Amino acid sequence: MEIIPPLTEEEYARVCTSKMRNSTEYQEQKRVVGDFIRQNEYDTRTVDVLSIGAGRGNFEKELVEEQGMKMGYICAIEPNPHFVPLLKAALKSLEVEHNVLPTYFKEEFAEIDDKKFDLVIFIHSLY
Repeated sequence: MEIIPPLTEEEYARVCTSKMRNSTEYQEQKRVVGDFIRQNEYDTRTVDVLSIGAGRGNFEKELVEEQGMKMGYICAIEPNPHFVPLLKAALKSLEVEHNVLPTYFKEEFAEIDDKKFDLVIFIHSLY
């Protein structure tokens, strides 16, 4: 069996960008989460969001702008330094309270201890 080394951060950024552009599952994920938003009235009341592996923040931004989610606060965790500046810009453009943690997800985060979230986004984080 051949063992393939993990992608570098640059390679991951390139592959992720290509996948987002060419994948049909991204639109389906937005549709499913959009249905969830409406079923739970997250389009009529303010919600707090934890996004693990937030990437460039496109998904979170589209949930607000296209699906009508009323985001009050978001804590976004993103380890890839190529995506962090883009993530910060995307969240800033939403004009919501936000915190970007440029690190890998850890079992314990002082920044989210005792914090309750209405929605946790965990998409494309396990590869």
